[in-house]
Amino acid sequence: LCAQVMLILQVLWRSAYTDAISPQDPYLPAFLHQCAVLFPFTSNDGDAAAEDAILALNVRVCELAALVRQGMAEPDVELARVLRRVIRFVLQTLDPKPGRVARTLRHEHFVELLPAIWRLARCADRKDADRLLTAVMRYSSVCPLSSPSKALCIRFLARIVDAQWARQPVHGAPDLAGSQLSELATAWVLGLPKLLWQLRDRNINASAAAADTLRMVCQRTRLLDETSADTLQTSLSTLFCVSVPGKGPVHGPFCLYPPALQQTVLEIVACCPARSPRLAQAVRAAIATAAPTRGIQVLAAEIG
Repeated sequence: LCAQVMLILQVLWRSAYTDAISPQDPYLPAFLHQCAVLFPFTSNDGDAAAEDAILALNVRVCELAALVRQGMAEPDVELARVLRRVIRFVLQTLDPKPGRVARTLRHEHFVELLPAIWRLARCADRKDADRLLTAVMRYSSVCPLSSPSKALCIRFLARIVDAQWARQPVHGAPDLAGSQLSELATAWVLGLPKLLWQLRDRNINASAAAADTLRMVCQRTRLLDETSADTLQTSLSTLFCVSVPGKGPVHGPFCLYPPALQQTVLEIVACCPARSPRLAQAVRAAIATAAPTRGIQVLAAEIG
């Protein structure tokens, strides 16, 4: 019942407010404080349906808290206490302590939680923003390959990387200057070629999200230094063709991709400075097998 009441209220506050709840609203901030008395809501009966409803309830409380916070210049003492509990819940849900297994959120819950995380990160101090976005990055590694949330997670993190490390400043980006997130973001980006190999053609939406992210990082950001760019080139060659001792050439997932995704991957390669002979050779070997379109052939020829 509580979950259904919260769902109805969610529809109402989404229709009334687009990005923030006004401090002058006489009801929703007070309702948030009432919810916070028992937040996060829990269930001990082991019923899967009940646990799912309670998780949905907790996610909506997070959304409400983020909207209330975004409508205020500075949180009062009571709201600051609520926000600490909300952030703790998000961290425990996405990135639990060692020894605990991260739960795999249903796609519907993850879709609702990500905008709340973004709003919380924008309004939080540098430490909490760093922790929230780090948790999303770590959750992206445990999110199942076949899940629709995989692509959503990648695109959310791509937005963070684009905003934070863009060559031109982006208005509204979380202030993460001096944080440890840069190293983690670099490692996450350098792991995307491996993810593409694992995905192959089983989740094209996630593969397209990963490829779009790599192209964006190479074209528009200053995230990767020279050493990281060299590492990326080595990883990219495995998408095309790799020589395995005892087996000979083994073609990567590039040959399985639809033309649009093949073009994106080739555009990533085209962005790489001083492309290595190994990468160019891998591209040629894949093109010879993939039966590409004329446009793909032309782009591959330009790459060399």
